[in-house]
Amino acid sequence: MLKIKRTDLAVIEDIIGITYVSPVSGEGRVCLAEEIEVRPEFLETFNKKHVQAYILDQIRFERNNGQKLIPSVIKIPYPKDSVSFWNSVFKIKPTDLNILTENSITVSFF
Repeated sequence: MLKIKRTDLAVIEDIIGITYVSPVSGEGRVCLAEEIEVRPEFLETFNKKHVQAYILDQIRFERNNGQKLIPSVIKIPYPKDSVSFWNSVFKIKPTDLNILTENSITVSFF
């Protein structure tokens, strides 16, 4: 499970200029405007998948017998701007996000 502080999400909201929608809020569930495959200029919100993809693009994997090892606490820089955030997000395949849900990880943004 990925642990991210709400205050960090608020900073990212300010940087990229759109609202974070948590999976429990229910907002946008019937609309594709929050899906990871939608181009950023059409997105009205960002969600956990987007943040996970940004984080995954920022960390360096250590390979051990073909497995990717991720430390339990990782430090990630805040995105510089909306463009850098979305560039990172779209480098990651949605199927690659599973590695972050398989581990208990605390994320510290700086």
